[in-house]
Amino acid sequence: MIIDPSRLFRLAATSGGIYPTRIPAFIIYFLKVTNSFIFSLIEKIFFGRRISNQKVQSPVIILGHYRSGTTFLHRLLLTDKRFGFMTYMNVISPFCSVLSGRANKFLSRYIQRLNISNWAFNNTVFKPEDPSEEDMMMASAGMRYSFDWGFIFPLKAKSLMTEYVLFRDNQSRKKWQDAYLYTVKKLSYKNKGKRLLLKNPPNTGRIKALLELFPDARFIFIYRNPYHVFLSTQYLWQHMVKKLTLQKLSDQQQEEIILNCYLILMNNYQEEKNLIPEDNLVEIRYEDLKKETYLCLEKIYNKLDIEGFDSIGDDFRLAVSRENRYVISPYHFTEEIVSKIENHWGAFIEKWNYEAPAGIDRSKKGRKYGKF
Repeated sequence: MIIDPSRLFRLAATSGGIYPTRIPAFIIYFLKVTNSFIFSLIEKIFFGRRISNQKVQSPVIILGHYRSGTTFLHRLLLTDKRFGFMTYMNVISPFCSVLSGRANKFLSRYIQRLNISNWAFNNTVFKPEDPSEEDMMMASAGMRYSFDWGFIFPLKAKSLMTEYVLFRDNQSRKKWQDAYLYTVKKLSYKNKGKRLLLKNPPNTGRIKALLELFPDARFIFIYRNPYHVFLSTQYLWQHMVKKLTLQKLSDQQQEEIILNCYLILMNNYQEEKNLIPEDNLVEIRYEDLKKETYLCLEKIYNKLDIEGFDSIGDDFRLAVSRENRYVISPYHFTEEIVSKIENHWGAFIEKWNYEAPAGIDRSKKGRKYGKF
């Protein structure tokens, strides 16, 4: 798949431009995409046919909104070494990962020595071989069909959600499917045909399109207390997205993006989840996963008919112990924040039986019930 570097200019022109202080960052992005264009040509010439002919086993796909525990679940399940997966290294060098294994190992060791903080997972040290997401890789590669461009051009986030998650027409869905399938085939090729464990939050709203590609895919949907999801997503935007974006947002604009994108993903999931065969979907509550991790993992394997859980049970127990060392910072709510969350996400708060944060005056309660 050949990359078009001019896509950056078109995105900037149609999304409200670039904030002046972010022009140097735009130049860096452009140089990276231009570099990707060169390597995409090389990949096409030497590996294009092998990737296109690569067979993909029916994947296991983790669904859920950002900050709902998808990364936590992904890391736990990857204790099972039978799964292949996307790494941050694939995101950093989306074409070189196939072309040059040695170069990637050298770059991976160099990055790890920098001790970069990973804001996306409890501010731990960033590790290039940790699992990552397909939309992230597609954007890094310069592919146009990724929702993650919405983090770089946030003023266009809602329209990108409409175009590349909800799909405004059949042509838009088909183009995304072609790009996504190529990405997954390349990932399968790099993982030597292993069954893939995919985690990509925008996929929560793409069930119909995914089933057209992988009719027998298994799905795990994880959901979390919406009050916590809001503040955690807000924290992500303030500490990570702020470093990536090329545009300046007010606090109100940022909140609107978070509130609206959550509704779009959750509503579309509720509308399309019935398309998944009953035995191919399991729903997990994040709080249950944290409290009874081993039992939840066993439930996933049993419901989705994934063999071999007993043989790796001890490895899972070690992984549970390791992952539970991470401490989540306490959340601080105000009446105003709680009111905004309930006015937008009240239907899901009630559906999943979550309680309002302690100390909030419930006399001002006023939820709006969006469809799902």
